[in-house]
Amino acid sequence: MPPKKREDAGRRKSPASTPESKPPNPMEPEIIVQNPPETSTPPLVALGGGDAMEKIFHEIESPEQTPLETTEELLFNALWELRVAYNPTENTKPGKIMIERSTFERTVTLLHEAWNRAKTTQRETNKVTDAFKQIQESIASLENKYEATQRLMKEKSNAQINKLGEIQAITNSLENKLQTNENTVKGAPKLYAGIVNSPITNAPERVTVEMRARHKQMPEALRQKRVMREVTLTTREANNNVKETVNSMSPEEITKRFQKAIDKAAIPGIKLQGISKVSSGIRIHCKTEEQAKQLHAVDWNEAFEGITIHKTKYGIVIHGVPVGLDLNDKETIKKAESANKFPSGTIIKMTPLYRKGKEPSNQKHRSIIMYLGDRQLANECLDDGCYIDSLHYHAVRFAPGSKRQCYNCYGYGHQASACKRNPRCGKCAGNHKTKECNNTAVQCLHCKGPHEAWRSVCPV
Repeated sequence: MPPKKREDAGRRKSPASTPESKPPNPMEPEIIVQNPPETSTPPLVALGGGDAMEKIFHEIESPEQTPLETTEELLFNALWELRVAYNPTENTKPGKIMIERSTFERTVTLLHEAWNRAKTTQRETNKVTDAFKQIQESIASLENKYEATQRLMKEKSNAQINKLGEIQAITNSLENKLQTNENTVKGAPKLYAGIVNSPITNAPERVTVEMRARHKQMPEALRQKRVMREVTLTTREANNNVKETVNSMSPEEITKRFQKAIDKAAIPGIKLQGISKVSSGIRIHCKTEEQAKQLHAVDWNEAFEGITIHKTKYGIVIHGVPVGLDLNDKETIKKAESANKFPSGTIIKMTPLYRKGKEPSNQKHRSIIMYLGDRQLANECLDDGCYIDSLHYHAVRFAPGSKRQCYNCYGYGHQASACKRNPRCGKCAGNHKTKECNNTAVQCLHCKGPHEAWRSVCPV
């Protein structure tokens, strides 16, 4: 919209004007537009029209000027036209201004152009303002998206850290379990030493061997705990009459005789509920290991003459012992106990591994079996070896009565001559005889390992 006129605009004084006289009566201003008189005097300001006016606009629109400066220049020219048109010396009528038509048209044209330029400037300013607002909104939107992205990345980072913590905890747990299993296998009794310590290079097969060994050790551990609460009495040293008497008596009568022997030994708190008959003896079951230890102080001859406590023997095999060593000499046993720092009576006996007549001839060394009465000392010999006649020897567990393997089905406990099963291949585990096998891949039919069924590395 056009700028408002200031109330004192008509009262401004130019530097060259004379003091105005006070008008006698206020009256409405009036502008009279008339054609110029026919005179040879040129107008005071000749701005020209048509091309001349367009030329003036082009001169005003200088590249160095801003749109606002152009508008101000147009307004200045218009005001200058009005000032030139107004000549106080020629205006004899107060309240009236005489302006020539051409001057008035030029003034109106300048004002109209200034107004258009002002509106254009305002629109451009609004466009710039709107553009700045859009840029500001875009920046605010980008900031919000950046903050949202940062929060999302932080949440994902925290989730990943938590997941890594869970994985680390699981890994630590598995490592602890693995260490526990290794310690269990390492510290377990060497009942399956030949299996676990076999030269297996395949990792999966090694794991299978250890798992099978641990499964076999579990019932063995339970059996050992049960043995610690049992006392076995043997009749091997008794005469035939005592043996027949024991075999013919009822369990109730035998229990009463044993209870009398316990009462005579003045052992309180032990009340027998019954017994178990085993080959060449009788077994007594106690509630605690302490009671079983107390029963070793009972004189069982009070019940049956010649009956004694059976001592469990733990046999270890020692290879490379000189043939000249007398195993039946008691001094040999005492020297072995002293060399290994065993308590007196720990070594029950020492015998050759082979029976008489089957021992290899012309040999300077042989294998012997040393029977110990202490299970822990026997295991220590398996771990650290033992000394005989000032020589150190390695020891292995004595396992009598090993099962035979059938070479028809490759099962255990029978021979091929008595096998009634279908033939199986000991090389590839196929349903054919081993001598008919043409396969190059080797697989055990028992443990599925990469070896033949008759190899000693098989855990079965």
